[in-house]
Amino acid sequence: MFKDFPSANINRVVSRVTYPVLATLQNDKTALESGYRRLIRSIMFITFILMIDMAAVAETLIVSLIGCKWLPSVVYLQMLCFAEMLYPLHALNLNMLNVQGRSDLFLKLEIIKKIIAMPVIMAGIFCGIKAMIGGMIILSFMPII
Repeated sequence: MFKDFPSANINRVVSRVTYPVLATLQNDKTALESGYRRLIRSIMFITFILMIDMAAVAETLIVSLIGCKWLPSVVYLQMLCFAEMLYPLHALNLNMLNVQGRSDLFLKLEIIKKIIAMPVIMAGIFCGIKAMIGGMIILSFMPII
């Protein structure tokens, strides 16, 4: 969702690295499943640590980088960290669909994701940024479903 947010960079790297790795294993179902599980464990471990650490040091980070007048934005940064925590899992799942040749399902999921995101955007317009980020946190659990 946010191009310059750290998890967006992580997702770019995840997508570029995992697709070729999974593509080489696509003919061996057991190896593909094993590799997929290992990738999920390692990527989610790294992402969780990075996002939790950023949420934990958000106040110090904001004050040291842009000053005390931005202290009210700490809550938003922390909420965004939790909203983006599961996004690499979503990127990995989409790569897995592409590797398995299920671009039809990939397209359907993207359309559904956009339709579900509309109420979140509307919540941001009518209820404020906190409501929108709260909706993003709820939407971040889509890959688990």
